[in-house]
Amino acid sequence: MVERHCNEEELEAHWLLTDEERALMAGRTGHGRLGFAVMLKFHQCHGRFPVALHELPADALRYLSEQIGTSPQDLGHYDWEGRTTKRQRSEILSFLGIRRITAGDRRALLTWMRAEVLPLGPSVEQLLERVGDWLRERRIEPPGVTRLDRLIRSELHAFEQALLARIADQLSEKTRSAIDLLLAAGNDEQPDTAPPPAGEAIGFVHLRMDPGRTGLDSVFQELGKLTRIRQMELPAQALSALSAKWSQKFRLRTGAVTLWDLRRHPSAVRYALVAVFCWHRQQTILDGVTDLLIQIVHKIVTKAENRVEQELLEDFRRVRGKDRVLFQLAEAAVSQPDGVIMRLHPARWAQAGRRRPA
Repeated sequence: MVERHCNEEELEAHWLLTDEERALMAGRTGHGRLGFAVMLKFHQCHGRFPVALHELPADALRYLSEQIGTSPQDLGHYDWEGRTTKRQRSEILSFLGIRRITAGDRRALLTWMRAEVLPLGPSVEQLLERVGDWLRERRIEPPGVTRLDRLIRSELHAFEQALLARIADQLSEKTRSAIDLLLAAGNDEQPDTAPPPAGEAIGFVHLRMDPGRTGLDSVFQELGKLTRIRQMELPAQALSALSAKWSQKFRLRTGAVTLWDLRRHPSAVRYALVAVFCWHRQQTILDGVTDLLIQIVHKIVTKAENRVEQELLEDFRRVRGKDRVLFQLAEAAVSQPDGVIMRLHPARWAQAGRRRPA
């Protein structure tokens, strides 16, 4: 049992037996009544039957036991795969107005998945939830958990392969040749931060690297990457139309594999993955160049400010007896606020390092 606590409102809303439901349990044994009640209410909550005892919230099991006068321990004697259980499941489905899935239902489900859900790039968990909702709305019993999971993973994989093939079909021969050259340059043993040697073309390994230290050299290296991508002439319309989630999946997948593994992929998969990665990589590179330029300007401004402050400090240190001079200037300003210091005390003004006007 799952030790998840349910409050009174949840128990009454999802696990309270109606009089009509109680009538279905007449003539059954203690563990038979409890097992029937558990499968009935669980199906109403989740749209499927429980696989085993561990799926049931402990509070819900106690609540059902109290209603039919049994003990939660009685469920330990219940046979989840026996003929009696299968017959009870059929009774429950008939009572709930739910029918078995047919070949036509399966075709309709797959058509809906391919048209409405799979293009959005959902995860397996999200697909399971959406498919469960689809089946419940049509009052169709879902396949077993294992069968449904296998079906969803198979459709997800098939859709992904078809999507990669469509992207590859829209790449020109020039783009494919550029991708081949990109993958041919460099190797996996190259350090992550090492730029390509002088005279060597930028390879895919270099495109995946982050910018180096702040400086003009890093700016020029990033601009070289950007130029290399733009020379590939990627199909903007096809790649920009890809959903955000599929795009992210392909980018992460391409960025995680080694260059050796990427070269071993089938040609359609290899071309499509690299094209998607490079299409979005160019925006990342642009952002990186912008950040580098901002950091360079900030360093220039900081150095200039430090230089001015240092020069002022040096000028101040060169004034001999500066404390006495400052005190005398302040004393003159207080005693004759309307006067002009360099007229009242020309000697002191000259001592401060200023020349008297002619």
